[in-house]
Amino acid sequence: MRPGKALAVATRSLARRRGRTAMLVSGVVVGVAFLVLLLGFVEGMRRNLVEKLVGTLPVTHLEVSTRSYGVGALQFDNPFADLDSAAVARIAAMPGVDRVLPMAGLRVAAQLRASFFGRGFATDAAVYGILPDQLGEDLPAGGAFSRRLSGPVPAVVSRKLIDMYNTGFAESNGLPKLNERILVNQDAMLTIGSSSLSPAAFGAPVDHVPLQIVGASDNVPLACISVPIEYVREWNGRLRDEQAAGAYLSAIVVAEDARAVESVARDLEAAGLQVDTGRESAEKIGAIARYLSLAFGLVGVVILFVSGLGIANALALSVLERSREIGVFRAVGASRGNVRTVFLLEALLLGMGGSILGIGTALGLQEVADRLILRSLPDSPLIPATFFVTTWQIMGLALIIGVAVSVLAGVSPALRAARLQPADVLKGA
Repeated sequence: MRPGKALAVATRSLARRRGRTAMLVSGVVVGVAFLVLLLGFVEGMRRNLVEKLVGTLPVTHLEVSTRSYGVGALQFDNPFADLDSAAVARIAAMPGVDRVLPMAGLRVAAQLRASFFGRGFATDAAVYGILPDQLGEDLPAGGAFSRRLSGPVPAVVSRKLIDMYNTGFAESNGLPKLNERILVNQDAMLTIGSSSLSPAAFGAPVDHVPLQIVGASDNVPLACISVPIEYVREWNGRLRDEQAAGAYLSAIVVAEDARAVESVARDLEAAGLQVDTGRESAEKIGAIARYLSLAFGLVGVVILFVSGLGIANALALSVLERSREIGVFRAVGASRGNVRTVFLLEALLLGMGGSILGIGTALGLQEVADRLILRSLPDSPLIPATFFVTTWQIMGLALIIGVAVSVLAGVSPALRAARLQPADVLKGA
């Protein structure tokens, strides 16, 4: 029997039993759609997170900090790898290092007071000191972000912090939204040495420092105020001690080129420092995504396996119902191989049709889910454009698994049908 003839026989057989065919196809649709939905969500999560992490630092930039040791919440800094001026000088002298951008953290409590749209507010604040070079293209013109002999201290805030304020605090409290144009040249007051969570002890020194916001940047820490590093070192020295004045929270090490990144990272780790290029976090997220894909994939395969059992049972029942038809088919010259081929083609058609419909269903559900989720969330650059990424590889894998499970489910009924003897079947009829 020619393949085209066998395919026509299998198609007519499925068409005659439309109800059963629809039920079997729907089982494959559910399994494949579930598999594509889960794998698409995991891939979307991986891409969104990796883009956020890897996009925070250029390829040649490495973020270093002191390495901590311990178990659980009990952590200790490495006493032999302090990040101070001497350490920064040693790092700058390493082969392949172009420059080092240290970052200092204010070691005392602080509170920020400001007024927007006629409404005043106060909030505890973290204050970081950075070098102007860290701002890159966001560096204000005219030396606005530098140590001043008098007047307010220049400050820069994170653009993501502005987005979080606009989409969270402002909307929930009915306040107008902020933008860079409104914030630039905005005055504020920074209280150093006291905050709502850590009020100053009686007689402890407290400074009231005027601030002026001179810009916003994506290159500064998220939930903090960034000022020129000289100010933070001075405040730490006056309100804490000289050791605090000379210590850095972290540093960005800029390699000479991308080829030098790996050797510089090894030298930094050998010096007892924690190194983060963004790629390590991306690799960890990729590993987690692979485990989730495997777990969700197994769930989808289990659902398809259940669907396969349904196909196997339905085809086995079909063998009993169509025993006379099979006998006649064999009596007119069809071989056992022809019978096996027809039943396997029926299973193939069920798997192919169900898989294609399942992929289409999954894509439609992803579109609906994206719209519903995005409609319920506030507009923000922090929100991804889509939560699902269904690649051709995912669709191809789902199609292969759906078809393979269906064909494997049809093997046993096909062999049983091929073993029927036409004389016995027709005699029994």
